[in-house]
Amino acid sequence: MSVADVVLAYPCFGIYADYDANAPDTETYFVVATKELAEEVCAKLNENPRKWGNLGFVDGWEHAKSFSSRPELREDATTIATNLETAWVNVEEDEDDGDDDED
Repeated sequence: MSVADVVLAYPCFGIYADYDANAPDTETYFVVATKELAEEVCAKLNENPRKWGNLGFVDGWEHAKSFSSRPELREDATTIATNLETAWVNVEEDEDDGDDDED
């Protein structure tokens, strides 16, 4: 009987766009180290969830969009944000400018 290789995995929390069962949940955009940090990041994103168009866009379901977190595992600890500043770097790079005018 063969045994699977042991892999070191780090527990973390993935941030994703949640559409309240109206549309499929989106992929994880980035991960943070603790549940408390995940709640803080989601609270900040949920102040205006439609502002973050590049983070979780499902056409026609913008009105139902919010951000949530879920437990995940990662092999590489360097990809896990450990404070709000390092987590927000992931958000600011993809922030939509909010300019919906089409001239």
